[in-house]
Amino acid sequence: MAGSISTLADEAKISKSEPALIKADEMHYDAEAHTVLAIGNVEVEQQPRLVFADRMLYEQDKNLVTAMGNVILVEPDGKVFFSDYAEFKDDLKSGTIEALKGRFPNNAALAANGAVKESETITKLYNAVFSPCNCDKENGFGTGYLWQVRAADMKIDDDAQKVSYHDAWFDIFGQPAGYTPYFSHPTPNADEESGLLSPTFGSISTLGAVARIPYFIAFKDNYDATITPIITTEEGPVLAAEMRHVLDNGFYQFNGSVTEPTDRTTDGITVPATRGNIAGFGVFNLENNWDWGFAGEWASDDTYLQRYEFGSQDRLTSRIYLEKLQDRDFVQVEGLSFQDLVVNTNPDAINTQSPIVLPSAQAHFESDPGFAGSRFVWDSSTANIYRSDGDKSSRLTTTGMWHIPYITDNGQLLDFSTHLRGDAYAVGDNVNPSDTTQDFSGVTGRAIPEAEADWSYPLINDLGVSRFFLEPVTNFIISPNGGNSFKIPNEDSQEVDLSDLNIFDPNRFSGYDRVESGPRVNYGFKGGLYGQDRGNVTFLFGQNYRTDTSYKYPEFSGFDNNFSDYVGRIAYTDEKYLDITYRFRLAEDNFTFNRNEVRTSVNIKPVSFDVTYVSVKRDPTAEDFISTTVNKDGEEIFSNVRWNINDQWSLTGTTRLDLAQDEQGWISNGLGLIFKNECLMVNSILNKNYTSFEDIRPSTTFLVRVTLLGLDGTGKPPAPAKSEMLPPERPELMLESLPQ
Repeated sequence: MAGSISTLADEAKISKSEPALIKADEMHYDAEAHTVLAIGNVEVEQQPRLVFADRMLYEQDKNLVTAMGNVILVEPDGKVFFSDYAEFKDDLKSGTIEALKGRFPNNAALAANGAVKESETITKLYNAVFSPCNCDKENGFGTGYLWQVRAADMKIDDDAQKVSYHDAWFDIFGQPAGYTPYFSHPTPNADEESGLLSPTFGSISTLGAVARIPYFIAFKDNYDATITPIITTEEGPVLAAEMRHVLDNGFYQFNGSVTEPTDRTTDGITVPATRGNIAGFGVFNLENNWDWGFAGEWASDDTYLQRYEFGSQDRLTSRIYLEKLQDRDFVQVEGLSFQDLVVNTNPDAINTQSPIVLPSAQAHFESDPGFAGSRFVWDSSTANIYRSDGDKSSRLTTTGMWHIPYITDNGQLLDFSTHLRGDAYAVGDNVNPSDTTQDFSGVTGRAIPEAEADWSYPLINDLGVSRFFLEPVTNFIISPNGGNSFKIPNEDSQEVDLSDLNIFDPNRFSGYDRVESGPRVNYGFKGGLYGQDRGNVTFLFGQNYRTDTSYKYPEFSGFDNNFSDYVGRIAYTDEKYLDITYRFRLAEDNFTFNRNEVRTSVNIKPVSFDVTYVSVKRDPTAEDFISTTVNKDGEEIFSNVRWNINDQWSLTGTTRLDLAQDEQGWISNGLGLIFKNECLMVNSILNKNYTSFEDIRPSTTFLVRVTLLGLDGTGKPPAPAKSEMLPPERPELMLESLPQ
């Protein structure tokens, strides 16, 4: 053939419609035949595709490219095909490929006896094999793949973002495991597409055999849903659903379930004919730093969520709100409702009926620092609480505070503040918890002036390889005695618990309805020893003294006498291996423990575990405690452990034990085994629950979920840039596994 010889830098333009660049060690051009023969390290770039080969013949009149020897075709979306012989036409958009291998952008491999590129976006393969698994023949995967799909016909449709198969077999460890006349899955870079998700199978002793088969529905790019039929052999079917919607200014989702149990009576306990739940939440942005949102939950009865393993909450809260946060200022308006799922609610307790709070509003405004760094703070809060049968109340609280910080020349920190708080209440049918024959309806209120002086003195000593830090702390608070009249209902301050987290706070009540009163002082110290590679030790110790003992706190709350219990915390933290925290509360008169809490976290690869021990004394007769389930001494230990056996296998375990019970105190035990590699994930759990109340009975749960990875569009790897379009490693898919 006549022509000329070129170096690697020589170029040839071979197409009129889509200009192409040919590079090769040698190129021969036949002007009469209109052909170009490229030899050695041939590279053809015809955007957006690349072809590599040992030899290539381009016939200009036919617009035909014949590639021979180590042929590699790189597609725009990152797919790569390998062969020893291929013919391309229409600017590399179509053609035939013999005995090809290939890889998707997610590294999934394929092979076929032959393929036809019908167009730029459709490729048909014949007698094909597909697998996202890595070839691991030496480690016992038989023919090289943990699982694969074999099909007489395979079609890759880039427009539809789908890979489809006809006459397909699923092989596991090289052995046929299932057949289907048709099967499809999204391409690796596909958008969300409707289809079945990974099912879960197993058994729950109280429900029988269980199968959960979720189906995903992609309505739009920003709107989807999941429908999950749940089949149980003992209680009949359950239908669960979830929908999600992303908007330009926010997001919301709803989920729920419904069932009609075949057996409505368990040991004399009758449940509703139709049982179910619904929940949802949403967050939306408005203009000028305003947001609004909602979160709601509802269940048909007390035990539905726990019986069907949708959750274990003892109270459901629904909320809608509007808020604005800007700089130091904050405004919020909300409405709240509650559903109490505590089965053993004390029938003699006050306010057992769940209230509706509408509206509830809070506002916080804080000035910029002024004279000597002082700031003015104004807080206001209001709440209207309604019950159809029981006490009702409306509250308005306003507090003004002036705050002045000061640092002395030798580093002492002083902080002075004055407060003036006013509360106004409109009350209906409020019963005196100390004398249930008394009740009050009418308007009442209180004014609470308060002054506070805080002092601390941070001290640091450099020990060379570590630093020692010690800070004595004192808070002096002065306010009038009293203020907790029975005429003021207690809705939001029913629990008070002195701890290391609030020992230096001026008021330990969680809400507005109860206040700490009278002159009082908090004192103690905190500090730590901070090392470089040896971990850090921190500690805290404190106590409270109050002059006013007119208000009777619950026993074991820490405020039994003028002097409170001692509270403290000791913690050791090593970011690499160990984290231990010990919290305690000691009775001030005899130093007995009213609370012990130890939390330990250990991470020594490949094993990590957490253990928590809690022992707390409670007052069983406290007027402010509603649920009898918490009005008892508690002593529990719960732990979880994870063992990463290797890169693919991990074992988890959990346990929870009630040490306060005289007899068997197990609450729950769990064991999980997880396998995950590049193409398969198997989650298996075995749980034992020992709880028993109403129609909840001790149960054993065993569930297995198998997910074939690489068959969905998750990950969406982007198409490689031109500089990244290098030939990847050829897949080692054995051609002997191809259908004949």
